[in-house]
Amino acid sequence: MNKKFFIFCFICVYFAFVSAQPNYNVCLDFKYDSIFALDSNYFAIRENNLWGIAKDNKVIVPCKYEGIDAFGNGVVTIIENQKAGFMDLEGNQITPPQYFLQANYTTYKSPLNVFSFNSALVFDGEKLLLIGKDGKSLVEKDIEILSKTNNTVIYKKNSAYGLMDAEGKPLTEAKYLQIQPVIDGKLYGYIGMREGMRVWGLLDEKGQLQSKAYFDELQVINKGDRFFVKAFMPSGKQALFDEDGNLLFQPFYQSIEPTIYPNYFDVTENTKHGIVDLDYILHVPTAYEQVQVTTLKEDTFFVAINDGVSFVLNKKNQLLAYYEGSITGFVSYSEDEVVFVADSFLNYGVMSSKKGWIIPPKYLDVLGCVNNSVILKKGKKWGAMDLQGNEVVPFEYNKVKVSSNRNFVVFYDGKKNSILLNDKGEKQVFPKVKKMFVFSNHIEYKDKKNYVRLYATGQEKTSQYLDIGNEKDNILLVKDKKGWTYVNASTLEPLTDKHFDNISSFINKRALVVKDKELLLIDDNFNTLSTLITAKKSNLHTAMLILNVATIKNKPYVIMKIDGKYGVITINQ
Repeated sequence: MNKKFFIFCFICVYFAFVSAQPNYNVCLDFKYDSIFALDSNYFAIRENNLWGIAKDNKVIVPCKYEGIDAFGNGVVTIIENQKAGFMDLEGNQITPPQYFLQANYTTYKSPLNVFSFNSALVFDGEKLLLIGKDGKSLVEKDIEILSKTNNTVIYKKNSAYGLMDAEGKPLTEAKYLQIQPVIDGKLYGYIGMREGMRVWGLLDEKGQLQSKAYFDELQVINKGDRFFVKAFMPSGKQALFDEDGNLLFQPFYQSIEPTIYPNYFDVTENTKHGIVDLDYILHVPTAYEQVQVTTLKEDTFFVAINDGVSFVLNKKNQLLAYYEGSITGFVSYSEDEVVFVADSFLNYGVMSSKKGWIIPPKYLDVLGCVNNSVILKKGKKWGAMDLQGNEVVPFEYNKVKVSSNRNFVVFYDGKKNSILLNDKGEKQVFPKVKKMFVFSNHIEYKDKKNYVRLYATGQEKTSQYLDIGNEKDNILLVKDKKGWTYVNASTLEPLTDKHFDNISSFINKRALVVKDKELLLIDDNFNTLSTLITAKKSNLHTAMLILNVATIKNKPYVIMKIDGKYGVITINQ
């Protein structure tokens, strides 16, 4: 089966529930040398190496500029002779191209030559200017602009620093020794004096005081999509703020670091680690070389390590288990027993806090668990053991794959019968295969002339079609000698006598199909609603895939290249 088609099918299964009924419109014909989006309605277009602007298949600014760089607040940045200027969406010039595109103008990084919050930061060769939509400066001549991020501008007046909004209205007086961004557009550090020393405090993006000046240093750290600010006290202790400047922890500890779990933080005293939560509850005292937070279903554990010994602790700091080595994962938990995967001299096994070794440490790798079966590698072969130490799947397989939701695992190698082991401990034996496709609740493979879909429940669907694709809402995509078509997934009976070069699943009664070098939109009665693209040379199968993925992800438009030229299709849902 075509690999791209399978990827498309998987994405459809995963995302289709988020999409409403899609409608498509060719916003710009496929005739331009290049296109990029200014927003979801206006597009910069290039013809004969010059740029203009188009909307709804109409050119509103002719292609006559060396470059079009950005769009914001209804103002377009134009480029001529490596200088930036501005015009409105009707092509009326606000300022001629006179501002430098790039310059080493300040120690702060600020976006140049793009309007946001009704102003733009520009560089005239001597200094930074904050200009409004009429092209005029928004501040007095004695004010020096240092940076702009979102709606916050750092300025300097009479050697003192302050904050103003993007339209030049002061947020603070110019009264600080220095201001610089800590988290751009959200949090700013300022320098004040305390006992004759220069120390740092915090302001938010509106100039509101978040912390008085107490700190020797401010340091930004991030954990995933979360940002924090560590504030270093002269005493050697650290405070911790969130990205909005809210104080999370007073400076009680020498070091504090967020973990991947939002409520738990790693704290250090005298080089020893512990775990504290946002309510200042110390779950693990600062007595260990290393502490890790881990979860199993609804339970939270801590693995604390000292001198190579791993201690499993609960949230009340009660010892649940310990092991003289490394614990790499948890299998199960009850009030009187913890079962975990352990490493012994680079070999893996499964140990119970109550019974000791359940599965001796003689395996080279552990893939994980499906219900109460542990997937292990012995030598070069994969197999599975249960938690009583019994062999569930013999160690005879070169390959193993686990479903995305970990409710089944398949063992295969193309030399012997394959095995599907589900989360109920049930084994399904199916023919030898060299390759298969694994989905969330089933696998697909080819058995001689048939395509087979085997579900984790044991249900099996077999067809003699040339190819089989996605199943959604009981509609199965299949290919026979006439091409791709739609059949009832339960009965495999045809739903239409129409065939296509390629097809997609229906998303709320709409589907995209390719037929005779045309990309068509059809309804659930298989009638053509519109012809989106006609091509002579281009592969419309790829265009169908791109447009479907964009639909599923709720993208408002797609820019594509067909027969060497670019165009735009908008997606309304």
